[in-house]
Amino acid sequence: MSKKIVSNNIMLIGLVILSIFVTYFGITKIHTLLTVPVEIKPASINIGQIAQGSIVSNTVFILNSSDVPLTIEGVQTSCGCTTTSPLNKIAPHGTVPLEIKFDSHGKVGNVNKIVVLTIAGHSDKPVTIPLSAYIVQEVSTLPTSISMGILTGDSIRSAKVIITRCDGKRLEVLDVHSPSNIHTQLKRLASNVIQLTARVSNNNLLGKFQDEINIRTNHLTAPEMIIPISYERLGNYQIEPTQINFGIVYEKQESEINVQIKGADVAHFTVTSTPPGMTVTLSNQSETQCILKASFTPKGGKHIIQSKIILRTHDLVQREIVIPVYAATL
Repeated sequence: MSKKIVSNNIMLIGLVILSIFVTYFGITKIHTLLTVPVEIKPASINIGQIAQGSIVSNTVFILNSSDVPLTIEGVQTSCGCTTTSPLNKIAPHGTVPLEIKFDSHGKVGNVNKIVVLTIAGHSDKPVTIPLSAYIVQEVSTLPTSISMGILTGDSIRSAKVIITRCDGKRLEVLDVHSPSNIHTQLKRLASNVIQLTARVSNNNLLGKFQDEINIRTNHLTAPEMIIPISYERLGNYQIEPTQINFGIVYEKQESEINVQIKGADVAHFTVTSTPPGMTVTLSNQSETQCILKASFTPKGGKHIIQSKIILRTHDLVQREIVIPVYAATL
């Protein structure tokens, strides 16, 4: 038998099978096998312009265009700001509503989200419902965060933030909460504009700080704002090493470590706290340099020591020097 005859026979068999499908299932059912038999009305949601903080609800209708029930296996959204009502089965040629809620808190400008439906038997063809909105920030801050940079000595630094109610209505600041060393002052520049001045003072602590200023206003959809504030405060003393680690110390074995301290007026330091069983002495080499000698002799027992030595200074910024101490006794 020639290849041409075989090919013709295969084609004939295919046409017979297709004819049986058309006769038995109908054209609509064959189309259903190839496509997802649902219609979404409206096909997309355009919320338009809304105020930041608004929660908007819209409803779309899902039509089952087939002759068999459809099971919704899952409804996913592109972010937690978008939620939907429960959805399970749709009867043949039936229509069910799907409520979609969008929360605009923390969003600004053009926003595009997607709701995705997965239908049993069509998991490879998810149905998507686009959602779009334009979020207007009704209360804005400029700048949105404050960086004070590096502060040394007893320096005090301030920064200004402009708070504006963008709809032009009167802005009222009901409350301002900030850390104890950050002082704030409000000044009205216009009916809808208030200037906040933040001033960082000495808190006797050194290092890098990440704090917040919390502002509560009379705006209904955006009543609270957070302004991050960061700064670093450096001390007036150099300590080497910055911590004392005796390591493993055996009973009645004396260990000794020296710490060098440089800075103004070190000759007037006093030791205010030492770990138990430890002797600490200060030896002044000059007005700007001294040696701290820490001696430790365990008196028995196995212990892990995590303590500190505290020195009192006369500096207005760095009133205390804290040196961590570590040891293990055997």
